[in-house]
Amino acid sequence: MPGTPSPELEAEAAVLVVIRDGPHGPETLLIERAERAGDPASGQVSFPGGHREPTDPELRSVALREAAEEVGLRSSDLAETPRYFDTYSAPVFRLDVAVFLAPFLEGGREPHPADPTEVAEVFWFPFRQSRQTERRTRRTHTGEREVDAAVWGSHIVWGFTRRVIGDIVERLPSAASPGRETA
Repeated sequence: MPGTPSPELEAEAAVLVVIRDGPHGPETLLIERAERAGDPASGQVSFPGGHREPTDPELRSVALREAAEEVGLRSSDLAETPRYFDTYSAPVFRLDVAVFLAPFLEGGREPHPADPTEVAEVFWFPFRQSRQTERRTRRTHTGEREVDAAVWGSHIVWGFTRRVIGDIVERLPSAASPGRETA
């Protein structure tokens, strides 16, 4: 609709969904956040990403900056420029988050916890695993509660991250294959 701002422009944060073909089929890069007192995302599994800063020219830049800060990835480690996928509400943080997708460049530098005070672990999560749902108890900003989750090893993927992965699998079944059209 003319005159309506793009949802991407209205977001206060951005994440980068990095995709590759892995040993278990198409997969995405996830992080487990470090445990930090007072941080509502402490210990949670998520995509690399974070809040927009005044120096960020656009939300795509936020996603790329955060990926570099959190997992050491640069745009040169991606097969193409990240593409806007959608904007999601993250009610726990009271903000909207723009989601960008990019395939991992074969031979790109392997992601790692660039700042261990922020990221405890980096791992690849198979898209197919998102369809395996279990009930798990998780710590939330309102206390512990049972949630629907996808489990991969010791990692519990739920909430915002699980919702985004589910939408990618549902809306872009070929998106899970790097090098194919993703948006």
